[in-house]
Amino acid sequence: FFVMKRFYPTFFHMRDREGHVVYYEILGQLDLDALRANGVTVDELLWHYMYLMEFMWQRLQPGDDDMVTVVLDLKGVRFSDVVGDVMSFVKRAVGMLSTHYPQRSHRIFLLHVPSWFTFVWKVLRPMLDEQQRKKIQICSEGEVFSSLLREIDEENIPEVFGGSCRVPFGASELDRALEDHVWATLLAAGGEMRVPRDGARKGWLPEG
Repeated sequence: FFVMKRFYPTFFHMRDREGHVVYYEILGQLDLDALRANGVTVDELLWHYMYLMEFMWQRLQPGDDDMVTVVLDLKGVRFSDVVGDVMSFVKRAVGMLSTHYPQRSHRIFLLHVPSWFTFVWKVLRPMLDEQQRKKIQICSEGEVFSSLLREIDEENIPEVFGGSCRVPFGASELDRALEDHVWATLLAAGGEMRVPRDGARKGWLPEG
């Protein structure tokens, strides 16, 4: 779990104006080479992603009408980063979400979108229905804060995106609940937690 958390930074961080959980992915720090070095396969990465979704729908907001606001930050992502295994993972993840959690997204923000994203969008667009496509908002560098502010109060928007929330990614009440759940489940099963090998970076993880 912590290996994937380190090299595939994802966070449940605060809620939007309507009370939906806000889920962030910092895609510029996705490091497949480091994941492979730690023995993580694309299949395991996919199941980790589905584990996060199941935790959200069963623990954080279990209501049948609950929805999620998704923020995907593409800053620093290069075209070469989204071919091969990455594209395979994205396509499979989108397919599973469309099958198992249709219409559960309230809004999807794509931040710092690079010019080459049109190629990726052509691949992903047919996998989404019209309602899902309408929920997606593509934001350039200058539109990040103003776009997020339409759905999320300023005090709940991370400082790095222009808001005033000083709670680090990974330290919110929602993410702490996830970590506690993982530890409790692991201890109950008598398992062990894998620690990242040398080369793990702090990235967006909270200090301390």
